[in-house]
Amino acid sequence: MFLCKAANVALAKHHEEIGERRRENNARIIDEFDYPRATSQSAEWAAIPHGEVIRLRLWVQRVNRECEERLSREMLVVYKLNKQRTILTPLGYMPKAEAVKTARWVAGGELLDLDDLYGGIFIRADHLFISETKFLQGLNSRPLRSQFERGIGCEGTP
Repeated sequence: MFLCKAANVALAKHHEEIGERRRENNARIIDEFDYPRATSQSAEWAAIPHGEVIRLRLWVQRVNRECEERLSREMLVVYKLNKQRTILTPLGYMPKAEAVKTARWVAGGELLDLDDLYGGIFIRADHLFISETKFLQGLNSRPLRSQFERGIGCEGTP
């Protein structure tokens, strides 16, 4: 027990010496545990006019509202994958907002940029997301359409 106390005292003394050296050298951060402490960066932030801060806050609120509206309006197809990722179980055709609630580990922003960033298909953890446009594009592809026109793969065809 005496060794632990001696080690703690030595460590405290070491941190105290570091703080003294920082004070002597006019360091901006003297002790990492003294937060918040005025620094030049925080002084720059405080120099932003109040009107700019309000305008920035309004912009953030508008972007959040638009993203929520898009998530509730845009649709996609969601599949659940098994652990080996060999079997797909359809969860349905749903709004992106519902897909975010259904699938853990996916952010709404990832689904908003599904077509632009991921080409319409996105796998996260154990879910497969297919955008509405990519899904319709797959349904309207020429080989699939020609099979249905000829009746291949339909029940009751010879």
